[in-house]
Amino acid sequence: MAPIDHDDDRGGAPENAPTVDFAQYRARRHRLRLLDLLDALIIAMERRDAQAVCDVLDDEDVVRAFPSGVRQEALMMARLPRSSLRAPIRAYEFYHQLQQLADEPMPQLDDPRQLSLDLGASLVVRTPIPFPSRSSAPPDDPRHGGGTDRRQSGSR
Repeated sequence: MAPIDHDDDRGGAPENAPTVDFAQYRARRHRLRLLDLLDALIIAMERRDAQAVCDVLDDEDVVRAFPSGVRQEALMMARLPRSSLRAPIRAYEFYHQLQQLADEPMPQLDDPRQLSLDLGASLVVRTPIPFPSRSSAPPDDPRHGGGTDRRQSGSR
């Protein structure tokens, strides 16, 4: 029978192991997926292929991530005749924005002060706010002497 080492069975990562944030990898993968979909959409728009445009626009990532102006432009471009010389400007602008995001390095949080909350350090003495005392009866309360100077109607 093999001996059991209880020190390595505690689970979790060692204390000195660096943490990895997978958000940057997910964002990169999502951005590449959007670029692929946008490439397919631009090709379909340039061919004036209405069915291909609708197929790309029906993708759930396109519905969530593409601006409405790009989607509307794609539908309009698909309806134009093949001899039209109109370019999909909004789609090109969106493609350029996605490319700029891909070139931008992701910031790393190396500052340990960003992760800690120092709740005990702020010992600010707060003085109570003085409020004026309330009168014994509200001025409009007829049962407690308020509103005695009002004009009474003669209907009673």
